[in-house]
Amino acid sequence: MKILERLKELEGVEAIASDYPSTGVHVDVLMGLTWVRTFASLIREEDFLIESVTAVDAEPNMMVLYHFTHPDELCRVVARVLVERVVKRCPTISDIYPGANWHEREVRDFFGITFEDHPDMTPLILPEDQVDFHPLLKKEKKIKTLSEV
Repeated sequence: MKILERLKELEGVEAIASDYPSTGVHVDVLMGLTWVRTFASLIREEDFLIESVTAVDAEPNMMVLYHFTHPDELCRVVARVLVERVVKRCPTISDIYPGANWHEREVRDFFGITFEDHPDMTPLILPEDQVDFHPLLKKEKKIKTLSEV
């Protein structure tokens, strides 16, 4: 896979081939925050489309996950980025992939992770008066009804 070879050239990015039938992805990437924009630019150059941006509360840290697919060949890529729980900041890729704009806002709503240099981090789903409530964090142990959210 061409993309796997290109990603392996990046010094701070760990890219491995993955078993597609069991994982749903062909390439699995782990990288630090400083590589997010370089990675996104490279994968954009290879004509990959963004599928989603989401996060996981993986105590003790957080993890942002990016899913990409290629429109002309069967190749899916997942990229994982560790984010410190106390910092909760990640570089935006919304200028590289405009479709990431609302995904990043949704991650901010549900997990409290802010995307640096994002053009509009106002809440997408949750009310603005609940800026400290992030329903998908493990600390939010109390189940709330839809009307409470």
